[in-house]
Amino acid sequence: MAKTTIITIISIFLLIFAGCTQENVTNNKQETIKVGVLIPLSGPFAQYGEKVKAGIDAGANNIELVYEDTQCDVTKTLSAYQKLRQINNVKFIIGPACGSPQEALAPIAKDDKTILMLPSAASVELYQ
Repeated sequence: MAKTTIITIISIFLLIFAGCTQENVTNNKQETIKVGVLIPLSGPFAQYGEKVKAGIDAGANNIELVYEDTQCDVTKTLSAYQKLRQINNVKFIIGPACGSPQEALAPIAKDDKTILMLPSAASVELYQ
């Protein structure tokens, strides 16, 4: 049940951003939106990260996904976030998927005006 809920939420998120794409009428070319994904792809929580990745990949249309491995580690998550923002110019991010990294990243993302979509939430305080 939780896997289905996560996939549904992520798919809705991706559909919203896919709807934000604009069609270039003169070149008849559709722009893609770049979305960063902060999930554990290695380490003890890699199995969870792979399930989240499968759900995200299933719903990605006209979206360029940029994956970064967090290993559910605060330092690696903050580093991956900076890479997504500064090198990849990402403003929309799915993740992080683990509690401590969420707590550390939430105030930084708020200051950067970065939209985070959390596949699971660590605490009520993140929403305040």
